[in-house]
Amino acid sequence: MTTTASNTFHDERTEGRQPFRRGSKRIDRNEIETIAARRVRIELEARQGKTAATRPLGPAMVGTGILAGVAFVFSVMTWLNDATQDKVDKATAPLASRMAEMDRRITDRFDALDTRIERLEVRVDKQFETINTKLDQLLRRR
Repeated sequence: MTTTASNTFHDERTEGRQPFRRGSKRIDRNEIETIAARRVRIELEARQGKTAATRPLGPAMVGTGILAGVAFVFSVMTWLNDATQDKVDKATAPLASRMAEMDRRITDRFDALDTRIERLEVRVDKQFETINTKLDQLLRRR
C-alpha cells in the first residue's frame, strides 16, 4: 500500500481478507447463493432464539422457581431471626440482671416476713394458751 498523494485514490489492498472477493475476479452466482444461504441461516437461528425466549415455561421450571423463592425467603427469615435474637439478648441482658437482683431482694424480704409471721403466730398461740388456762381456772372456781 502506497501513501503518496498521487496514487492514494487507486490503492489496492493486498493484505488481509477482502469481503466477498477472491483476488480480483467478480462474485459468481454460486458465491451469491452461498452468502444468501448463510444469511438466511443466521436469520433463522436468530428467530429461533427469539421464539425460544418467548416459549411458555414448563411446570418443572415454574415449580423450581417457586421452591427457590420459598428457600430464599426461609433463609432470609432465619438470618433475621438470628440477628434479632442477638440484638434482643444484648438489649435485655442488663434488664435480666436487674430482674435477678430484684428477685433476690424480694425473696429475702419475703423470708424475713415469714420469720416475723411465725414469731407472731407463736406469741399469739402462747397468749391464747394463757387466756384459755385463765378461763379454765375461772370456770373451775365457779
